[in-house]
Amino acid sequence: MAVSFVCGALAQFLTRLLFTFDYQQRIKRYGALWGGVALSSITYFILVKGAKGATFITAQEVAWIKSNTVLILLLIFVVSVVVLQILQMLKFNILKPIVLIGTFALAMAFAANDLVNFIGVPLAGLHAYKTALAAADPLTATMGALSGKVQSDTLFLLLAGVLMVLTIWFSKKARTVTETEIGLSQQEEGNERFESIFLSRAIVRLALHLLDTLRLIVPKGVRSIIRHRLDPSLAPVPAEGTRPSFDLLRASVNLMVASAVVSYATANKLPLSTTYVTFMVAMGSSFADQAWGRESAVYRVTGVLTVIGGWFMTALIAFTFAALFATVIFYGQGAGVILLLLLAIALIWNAHRKYRAMTEEAQKEKIFNLKSIEDSRSSVETTFEHMSFLLKEIRESLDTALEALFRQNFDRLGGERKKLSKIQRWSNIISANIFKSMRLLDQKGLAISHRYPQTIRRLQKLTDGYRDIILRGYTHVGNHHEGLLPVQVEELAQVHRLLNEILIDVEETFGRRQTANLNQLAKKDKQLRKLVADLNSHQVARIQDNSSKTRLSILYYAIVGNATMISKQTLELLEIFDQSFGEIDENSTGES
Repeated sequence: MAVSFVCGALAQFLTRLLFTFDYQQRIKRYGALWGGVALSSITYFILVKGAKGATFITAQEVAWIKSNTVLILLLIFVVSVVVLQILQMLKFNILKPIVLIGTFALAMAFAANDLVNFIGVPLAGLHAYKTALAAADPLTATMGALSGKVQSDTLFLLLAGVLMVLTIWFSKKARTVTETEIGLSQQEEGNERFESIFLSRAIVRLALHLLDTLRLIVPKGVRSIIRHRLDPSLAPVPAEGTRPSFDLLRASVNLMVASAVVSYATANKLPLSTTYVTFMVAMGSSFADQAWGRESAVYRVTGVLTVIGGWFMTALIAFTFAALFATVIFYGQGAGVILLLLLAIALIWNAHRKYRAMTEEAQKEKIFNLKSIEDSRSSVETTFEHMSFLLKEIRESLDTALEALFRQNFDRLGGERKKLSKIQRWSNIISANIFKSMRLLDQKGLAISHRYPQTIRRLQKLTDGYRDIILRGYTHVGNHHEGLLPVQVEELAQVHRLLNEILIDVEETFGRRQTANLNQLAKKDKQLRKLVADLNSHQVARIQDNSSKTRLSILYYAIVGNATMISKQTLELLEIFDQSFGEIDENSTGES
């Protein structure tokens, strides 16, 4: 995988150095030559190296291809250059056919390796079965027949290929793999799926030290030239509504290099995973394209380490369970086989259940994506719609957490505690989207309330209050402290009901994208504050008569205090919402 990463990074670095991020004009000058080299290279690996493993090519044809390699490559290069040059003269983007041919080449490379992995074990079992039947005593027959090369039936290969295509086409899990790769290689900053860990921070720190050392070695003039040609800001602004994760130039390099590495390794019988080779090539090209900036590098490295670690863990688990299952079948015989079948069904069902839950969680995060929104008003509207979704999650989580606290249910509090990082992540995404909305408003020449950026502070205080309630309840119950008094539970339930009403009203207002009745909500907030003031006096009396111990009092005051803060910050968000849209509407009306 390190070879794949280096190959991808080196190829992308040289390609980007040649064409830069503003590659459209340079592609017209010598793009046909570059495309000819790329197509010749991929044809060499696919045709020359891969031909010897194909069942539909005879040994004589393979020998002829090998003896005429230079001639074949020269012809392909000349034909490719001529065809690509003609396409350029017809104002056609030549990167598109290169990406198409690269996709085909990568598909062949995958087929040469993955098809074997997919059908190899079943075919081995079939041949073992036939060998055992042909023996005088099947129970004592050895599997020496499998030690040599086994010629597979072309029909089986075709059927397996069709099944693979259908699986890839309809499988949602296959799309998840693609989304992970694209997310880790996207050029712009975005929602980072992975968190920072110690090892990723250490790797990034080491890489920065190495870059500092290189700066001392490489002459200043050379660094200046490289910096200018590899400047991502030179990339043209895309059309409205289109925000690709990376451009066609990098896509073509990814496909060409990945297919070349896979084909070469497969032809030379080197062990590899086509998925992870392609993944690492994409990571290498994104690294060379400076997609791993200081703001995202640690998260991207964590993602790469997670994927690589998963690959090794899968191999280790497969090795261990293969030995375990063989032992169960050997000693358990028929009963062991039935037991393993039931276990396999249970494991598959559990995996699908977890994947479904994970997919639903990912779908929730997708609504926070402002990637395709280029309209200033829509961006502001969508931001507040996101806040509606966030408020709903916070409200439902508080419902569950307070009910669990009242009942001293530690497990349910633990479940809500696990949601804290998700809520904070969503809040951070909304804050990032607010910055994008501000940039869009500035580009359109629209003024915006100076309070709109304050949304970030209000959001942070809102999530701080929510997090404090969850953590205090979790710690209190987890440490087996005395539960809240019945009268305290009743009073906190009153506070919770009023806060719930406020959150629901604001949540629905954001969701409808309509202005709200601020006076009515202000009355409810005032009512909540009056209730809290009265309850505080009741709590003081309990402290004085020693019916409420110190830890109970701290917990009680923390919950009512955070409830009032959440209410206040929610109303502040609603006021900013009203002001923001009022000013946008006035500016839009004035322009028209």
